[in-house]
Amino acid sequence: MGRLTCVGRSRRRPPGLTRLAACPGRSACGSPCSPCSGSPGSIPHVYLDTLVFLGSVATSHGAHKWWFGAGAALASLLWFSALGYGARLLAPLFERPVAWRVLDGIIAVVMITLGATLALGT
Repeated sequence: MGRLTCVGRSRRRPPGLTRLAACPGRSACGSPCSPCSGSPGSIPHVYLDTLVFLGSVATSHGAHKWWFGAGAALASLLWFSALGYGARLLAPLFERPVAWRVLDGIIAVVMITLGATLALGT
């Protein structure tokens, strides 16, 4: 529920404002949305995906299950590192509302395509 509250707060805030500008007199750590800005490891489903899903898929690889697990862990490390550094590098671009609209449009197209693919069974 806390994540939904933060999403709602960020949607009401005018685009282009930073967290400190939106909450005058507060530090970044004292912001109401600070629990939402934790690392990906603070999200519970990450552990479920890693331990259950990855573990069950790795067992299907027989003798190479440890290589599969190591490769998946390396891919996860690279992905989240790229995500973090990429966010910092793209922050100036996303201060403009147009950039957010384009990103939202791309996400909408991907989600509609996935939904249609699953619904049509192709």
